[in-house]
Amino acid sequence: MSKLKIAVLYGGTSNERPVSINSAKSIISNLNRSKYEVLPYDFPKDLNRFLLNYKKIDVAFPVFHGKGGEDGTIQGFLETLGVKFVFSGIFSQAVGMNKRATKILFQSAGIKVPDEYTLKNIKFPLVIKPNDSGSSFGVYIIISKKEFNQFYPKVKKEFKDVILEQYIPGREFTASVIGNENPRALPVIEIIPKNKFFDYESKYSEGGAQEICPAKIDKALTKKIQDIGVLAHKTLNCRGLSRTDMIVADDGQIYSMEINTIPGQTKTSLVPKAAQSAGYTYPQFLDQLIELALE
Repeated sequence: MSKLKIAVLYGGTSNERPVSINSAKSIISNLNRSKYEVLPYDFPKDLNRFLLNYKKIDVAFPVFHGKGGEDGTIQGFLETLGVKFVFSGIFSQAVGMNKRATKILFQSAGIKVPDEYTLKNIKFPLVIKPNDSGSSFGVYIIISKKEFNQFYPKVKKEFKDVILEQYIPGREFTASVIGNENPRALPVIEIIPKNKFFDYESKYSEGGAQEICPAKIDKALTKKIQDIGVLAHKTLNCRGLSRTDMIVADDGQIYSMEINTIPGQTKTSLVPKAAQSAGYTYPQFLDQLIELALE
């Protein structure tokens, strides 16, 4: 039986390029070489080489984070070429990258989200965040007008479209979900960052956060978090894999913060931990994602 040709696409031009490269390295090193011929392509540098070879590719594995790769752009390109690919399609990626659009769809499905403020009605503490960026770039918890005046112009200048959001104190959890038409949740992870919140340093540095998997919470709360993760996955019509980040507030209410349609796959990333807790080896988990792409 001939090996499947798996093209791992990575890099991109967003500020999350280094994360994409690290995710791709992890995937490339864990794909089963007895099953797959692995073909790495660094975009956009290797674009012409990819175009010369795409008809021979069985499945593309786009491992991008941020604009240009996790916003429907690459997915539209692959669909135009007729190349099957891992993770969600154009709509899910585009909406998932747009936090404001995600919140609107979440609310329509009954998923609780933090309130959004305008410049005329801000309340402290609040969170400043870019509408269409990931890895916690440009995210600040603001507790005073002085801090707001210091950080808001900076974030606005760099990212243009900025959300001012209600700050929800509580415990941070994440629910990874795998599947297409019948998705299922993986074990819940509780995140206890060393900084004020799960920022870039906490996400990608060794020891940046304590990640407890499975989370040490009761079955009822576990099921609620997993059910919200599955509902979020279905609401955005996700395929393959998603990860929804949540906060369980001090009053017990569960708020969904955002969805990740191409969750990180680095050695410090959350999804590989959840997959391992569910009984997968990492190569087996990658096999499952490829099988879902071929459905």
